[in-house]
Amino acid sequence: ERIRKEIGGNPLIGTAAALTEQKNIPNFIEAARIIIKKYPNAKFMVAGEGNLREKIQYLIDKSGLHESFKLVGFKKDIQNYIKALDVFVLPSDNEGFSGSLLTAMLLKVPVVSTDAGGASEVVLDGKTGLLVPKRNPEKLAEAVLRILQTEGLAKKLKETAYQLVLKNFSVDRMVNSYVELYREVLSGR
Repeated sequence: ERIRKEIGGNPLIGTAAALTEQKNIPNFIEAARIIIKKYPNAKFMVAGEGNLREKIQYLIDKSGLHESFKLVGFKKDIQNYIKALDVFVLPSDNEGFSGSLLTAMLLKVPVVSTDAGGASEVVLDGKTGLLVPKRNPEKLAEAVLRILQTEGLAKKLKETAYQLVLKNFSVDRMVNSYVELYREVLSGR
């Protein structure tokens, strides 16, 4: 609740990622431009730090999204930020094991991810999330819109994802996913 008040937005769409090349935040910014045409009150958020912060902020401003797209930086209570989202997006070009994806699934937030490496291990398209091609902001936007507009889809995806994580990942692996998540969002520092 606090976070929704802080950032606002209905819907609230975001990610937790380092601001680095491989995370391809510009892909998310482009998708946001498409989504906001359908949902003018939408807000977008990236939790994480990195060496591309200024460049990404410049892109946000240039896209006319400075009111809607927030770089909230590194947050100690990052799971609360993820939990506040209506849709979690992973726009990466390249992804090993994604702590942020697993965390979103454990927190029952529906996910949209690019088919970047390790992501396709946990995001089974149409079952535990929606998988889209890399570097394709149109498809990324389309998938987010599908979750927002399709009755019951978000609920189905997040339930199935939650069950998959519980069944296939040991407590150790889940703890690792949190550790990994912090490493991910800080790796730009």
